[in-house]
Amino acid sequence: IAAIALAQQTWRKISAIKPLSDFRVHEDISAAGLGKMGRKDANGEYEIKKLADGYKGSTKAEERGSIFQISRVTLINDDLGVIADAIRDLGLSLGITLETEVWEYLISNPLMPNGKRLFSADHGNILPASEMNAKMWLDARAMMVRQKAFGGNDRAYLSMRPKLLCCPLDDFGTAKTLNGTVSAFTGGTTTNVATSGMLSEIIDTPYIDGVGSYFFDPLYPILNVGFLDGVELPQVYEHVDFKSADLQYRIMSDHGYGTRSPYGAVFAPAL
Repeated sequence: IAAIALAQQTWRKISAIKPLSDFRVHEDISAAGLGKMGRKDANGEYEIKKLADGYKGSTKAEERGSIFQISRVTLINDDLGVIADAIRDLGLSLGITLETEVWEYLISNPLMPNGKRLFSADHGNILPASEMNAKMWLDARAMMVRQKAFGGNDRAYLSMRPKLLCCPLDDFGTAKTLNGTVSAFTGGTTTNVATSGMLSEIIDTPYIDGVGSYFFDPLYPILNVGFLDGVELPQVYEHVDFKSADLQYRIMSDHGYGTRSPYGAVFAPAL
């Protein structure tokens, strides 16, 4: 089971973990906040504000699992311990599943309950297609800073900043240069790089090769990953078939994915 930790877990940096009580659709609402504080009126009373609803999200768990079967003869003849290693690494299957499917879900740009795509012009979180460069970074920063709480109550700015970048493999070197270089020597002159130190972490991943780059503020997760009863680890069961004496292992996980909020991320499509 512990082998789940061997898989890349970028999904944890951009998702909120949501416990689910059953297999039905679970809806949640991100509170819009109270906005600016009011002033006392002429009667010396404070303004009464209601907590407006924010974006609605939904998550539904599904039954997932596999059966790994080994014959008694194969197990006995396994001198090198290959089968034993495979059994120990069953948990890795869930880790790979979560990392792969969260990226597939994000790339699909799912519909939110408001009928709009997660990344859309209406949500103010998608840039024009561009190559990886300083202008793209600064545009993403400005777009995220301008994101406001949904609903009423003065639509306050959320004060978000990009701290995590997930980019295609081929853009990793450029991203590291943009983030780490105080000055760049170009054409015989030294130019300050405004993006230096803008991000806390850069992760390159093949899942988004040819798709684009995603800027995140991990304090504001945009997705939900839900687990039935909050059980995040895989459940592994062992069984010996009475007729064949074959050994069977069943690995199970009840989980699902859903949108949470369009705020806290900016998508920059590849050119």
